[in-house]
Amino acid sequence: MKKTILTIVTLAFMGSSVANAQVGIGTIAPDASAALDITSTAKGLLPPRMTAAQRDAIATPAQGLMVYCTSCGTNGEAQLYNGAAWVNLLGGTATVAPPDAPIMQTATGGNAQASVAFASPASDGGATITGYTVTSSPDGITATGTSSPITINGLTNGTAYSFTVTATNAAGTSAASAASNSVTPTPTLVAGEVYNPTTNKIWMDRNLGAAQVATISTDAASYGDLYQWGRGADGHEKRDSGITTGPSTSTNPGANFLTGSSNWYSGANPVDLWQGVNGVNNPCPSGYRLPTDTEWIAEIASWGSGNDDADGAFDSPLKLPLAGNRNRNSGSLNFAGSDGYYWSSTVSSANSRLLGFNSSDANMYDFNRADGSAVRCLKE
Repeated sequence: MKKTILTIVTLAFMGSSVANAQVGIGTIAPDASAALDITSTAKGLLPPRMTAAQRDAIATPAQGLMVYCTSCGTNGEAQLYNGAAWVNLLGGTATVAPPDAPIMQTATGGNAQASVAFASPASDGGATITGYTVTSSPDGITATGTSSPITINGLTNGTAYSFTVTATNAAGTSAASAASNSVTPTPTLVAGEVYNPTTNKIWMDRNLGAAQVATISTDAASYGDLYQWGRGADGHEKRDSGITTGPSTSTNPGANFLTGSSNWYSGANPVDLWQGVNGVNNPCPSGYRLPTDTEWIAEIASWGSGNDDADGAFDSPLKLPLAGNRNRNSGSLNFAGSDGYYWSSTVSSANSRLLGFNSSDANMYDFNRADGSAVRCLKE
């Protein structure tokens, strides 16, 4: 039956093109003003059905071209191309809606930033998408762009983020995409640096004066030098430096380790010798400084519950060894391989604060400034 109808229609077209260029379907007498006259009391004319994105992909649409846009308006719209734009057959510019949500792909972390990749929505809502917005969680930081991927800046290194994306067209903004995978931005390190993402701090990877990063807690090559608090890198810090009875009247007393007093300096206790990168005698390389008491406490906490001891110190990103110390009275070396002592820049009355740890615990202590202890530098 279908083949018979198709044959009749085909013959009608062929015959009409020869006779008067008119075609009648359902009638043998098409209206004289119509090239195609379809007559029916039971069925209608069904134009091509497509989404707005598919409609917009038609190359050079002819003026008068008609389609039914399934994604336009609330329930779709019959539309005609007027030579300049698609218009609804019921009048007015073709109805558009906000786009569908973009399709999330992958987020990749960087230094205080992330790159978020996504695919375009299944439907643009009937109008060209003019932009995309990426939003972070937490913090609600945003970035915009016209295509994938989009880089979002201003993130906090060490913080875990996920992201969503919305699309915008002339009708409005889409719902948010699904959330991305979680990423944690990290800083770009240079040679000789390590990063603790828990505290978001960059440190030198070894003690001042150490030949190498610690391989075990008792790695002697990783112990480094032992400084009297507030003194510069003048030679006194070497484990085999000479010994002279102190105290000194100068804040730069030379290359000998000063003994015989709780403070190697006899003047009023200056508190700015090791304060920040601009400390008068800051022994750290340019851009680095000694950590504060509070910063050391945060590092201990990052080792995790039950790990506040020598094992936690070595297992941390800093790989702190048991470097021992140097006695302020005799200049002798003590506790190497059993205890670690690391100066902070924080003062406490006539003393200074120091991190001490061994096989059973790790805590902050007040120590005499004439004692010699290790230094680990923190990036400013």
